[in-house]
Amino acid sequence: MLFFWRRCDTINSRGLLSELKKEWVAISIYQFIASEYELPALLSPKLHHPDGRDKKFESIEDLGDLEIVREMIGYLFVDITIYTKLPYIYRLNLEYTPERGQRLWKYLKANCQSGKRCEVWSIDLGAEDLGTIQEELLHLGRTYTTVETLSLETLEAACKVKMGDDNFPRVLVVK
Repeated sequence: MLFFWRRCDTINSRGLLSELKKEWVAISIYQFIASEYELPALLSPKLHHPDGRDKKFESIEDLGDLEIVREMIGYLFVDITIYTKLPYIYRLNLEYTPERGQRLWKYLKANCQSGKRCEVWSIDLGAEDLGTIQEELLHLGRTYTTVETLSLETLEAACKVKMGDDNFPRVLVVK
């Protein structure tokens, strides 16, 4: 079993690993943003110092804080080109809360370019073979919006992962 995709490479020695294990679930979700153009990185002040160095987090909730960073494609454990052909891929670290959703909404409103494609993806890493992934893509949940009409409700529906939720993969397309 895997847990929701979270930043776990900097788990400190304060006993947080046992707390993290309590949140394991039967699905593993990876969220990413793909776009036609470069986007700026958004580092969490709870996980990084101002100069970008990792910082020890204070609570398990900090692991789900909003971050958007360029993905290192050669090191990814999933072939993103199965899902999108857009050239710029960014890891979206997000355990959705209304406050984090508001920050993501502001980020997208400020950085998405009108008329150009930006996709926010949530995929199930349980689909291991190409046939299963292609079958899932036939039933892909798509939502389309423009930068100008992007709402918090639309963003929440696309990004909030709930226990028992099985409508993956899904994508929010912002133009």
